[in-house]
Amino acid sequence: MSTLEIEGLYNQFKIKAEAVAAQVYRVHDVTKANRLIAQLLKEQNAHQIVISESDLTQQGRLATELRTEGFTVFTTDLRGWSPQADAGISQVDLAVAESGSLAQDATEVATRVVSTLPPIHIALVLTGNLHANLNEALSAFYSTGKVPSYINFITGPSRTSDIERVLTIGVHGPEKLLIVFVDQGGEF
Repeated sequence: MSTLEIEGLYNQFKIKAEAVAAQVYRVHDVTKANRLIAQLLKEQNAHQIVISESDLTQQGRLATELRTEGFTVFTTDLRGWSPQADAGISQVDLAVAESGSLAQDATEVATRVVSTLPPIHIALVLTGNLHANLNEALSAFYSTGKVPSYINFITGPSRTSDIERVLTIGVHGPEKLLIVFVDQGGEF
């Protein structure tokens, strides 16, 4: 995919995701992602953080960096810590530009609880894993030869409505969704 195509998909994703109250950011590499995440957590007044370890969080040593910044960080016993955490950080597998949605292999319960139980979810996604539409995104999952048994689709913060159509944010999941795209090495 060309740089121009990636830019177009990113801009489309950003417009769609922000239309449903997500906040979207883009950084060059994991070092800049770590700095941005620490800044966002401070702005949100978050103190206890749960992290579902992934390639991006381990490459940047995110847990260590956040501990250095004074945050209390949990990377184990995520089922136990997630309900009381201020924020959860996880890497998602794909982003879908046409809807501003994220797709995550959430087969592991730990991944699921980090992205659904804390009031703030910070989702990390490689910019190269941005797809134009749902068909392309699902094809990317299928092309690995190992289709996840549980795919979590995330579009904006959790929202629900009662019979009178009163919209409420954050009842059945995070009330804030912060998405950080990582270019990872400047390919784009």
